[in-house]
Amino acid sequence: FRGSKDIIAIQAMEVWKRMADAWYDAFKWARTIIMDTHTEAWELVRVAHFGDLKPSAGRVDSNYGPINAAWRSLFKHYREQTGVNLILIGQTKDEYKTNKKGISSGISERTGRTIRAGQKEVLYFVDCAIRTGKEDGDFYSTVEKGWMNGEIEGDRFIGKDSDFATIMGAITDTPKKEWA
Repeated sequence: FRGSKDIIAIQAMEVWKRMADAWYDAFKWARTIIMDTHTEAWELVRVAHFGDLKPSAGRVDSNYGPINAAWRSLFKHYREQTGVNLILIGQTKDEYKTNKKGISSGISERTGRTIRAGQKEVLYFVDCAIRTGKEDGDFYSTVEKGWMNGEIEGDRFIGKDSDFATIMGAITDTPKKEWA
């Protein structure tokens, strides 16, 4: 997106509307909807409303109220139906903690761990959530929520074993080839 915040908001709103229309249409014909990544979709809705990722002024509750309503409406629609499964794929970011020496100065250090990026409540909206990342040069996927197989939650799939078909086969007991 290019231009002033107002122009960027208009451009992003067009993309957001197309995404929302595609979302609602998919419930008419899809068996499973995959959002890759929910982090970027959450960024899109914020840019569509603010022209940026964060508002430049105003109160948090009044700024985010309409955005949260638009975002949650996608998932409310999902919860009101029973024919389609929803899978969200998210991103990670480095975790930081303020060190004791830096409390007054606000200096933070990386912990060496990663945390899920994006809106925190998104896990409550879905049946399955997979967090991906890269650690020590290896790509990995962690099942944060597995609706059909709760025992798999927290399991990490690393390298070649972190492909979508392998993970979904483990969560659903549906043969891997059906997800490939």
